[in-house]
Amino acid sequence: MHRLKWLNSLNKVSLFLAGSVLLFMLFLTVFNTLSTFLGYPVKGAFELLGFCGAILSGLALGPTQAQDGHIRVTLLDGFWGKGTGKFLQALSLLLALVFFAVLGIKLLELARSLYEFEELSQTLNIIFYPFVLIVGVGVFLLVLNLGAQFLICLRGKE
Repeated sequence: MHRLKWLNSLNKVSLFLAGSVLLFMLFLTVFNTLSTFLGYPVKGAFELLGFCGAILSGLALGPTQAQDGHIRVTLLDGFWGKGTGKFLQALSLLLALVFFAVLGIKLLELARSLYEFEELSQTLNIIFYPFVLIVGVGVFLLVLNLGAQFLICLRGKE
């Protein structure tokens, strides 16, 4: 996508961590299924899977954007001229960047609030804020990727 080696490295680390979480989810699901069949289900398995799903989603946002893996609607692309299309692409990248930057800030505020109130999960009494914080970091990695793509779009280079 771009030549920012440090951002590519962050994307690879984030993707590795997301893959590791996915692997853990797979093993937990299989283990819980087998142990439930034997009459000993894993306490809090669904809660752990929910937390892991949030982490997985958050960590995969940036690398997916870097690979242009998100869904794009291209219904009207043929109607625009090349200049108008580039302008609209830059505008959509900028709007997405602003939206996700605000979302990331709100997630960090939520994590801070959960930390201050020492909020715990219902079944396993796990602290909430690290999960929200990780999702927030993933959103900020998405913002960095959107910013890099926006700058590339402004330069007119692929």
